[in-house]
Amino acid sequence: MKIVVEFSGWYEIGPENASFCYIGEDKTKPIFIDGYEYSNLTEDERSDYIVEDIVDGQRDADDSEYDSIDVIIDNEEENEDYN
Repeated sequence: MKIVVEFSGWYEIGPENASFCYIGEDKTKPIFIDGYEYSNLTEDERSDYIVEDIVDGQRDADDSEYDSIDVIIDNEEENEDYN
C-alpha cells in the first residue's frame, strides 16, 4: 500500500519562520537552516535544501492559497484510489 499526497498552492512566509532541511551528502553542512541562511546560499547550494515542513509553513504563513490537496491510497491488491 502507498499513500500519495498531491497538492498545488503557495505560501508567503517571513525568513525568521521559514525552515529548510539539508538533503545533500556533505556531513559538515547544518541539517536545519532558517530563511535568512537559505537566502544567503547560492542557487546551487539551495538545491541541497528542501522546505522542512510544508504544513508548518502553511500554518505560519503571512499569506497563502492552495488549489487542491488530494490524498490517494494505492492498495496494490485492489488498485483503488480514494480522494
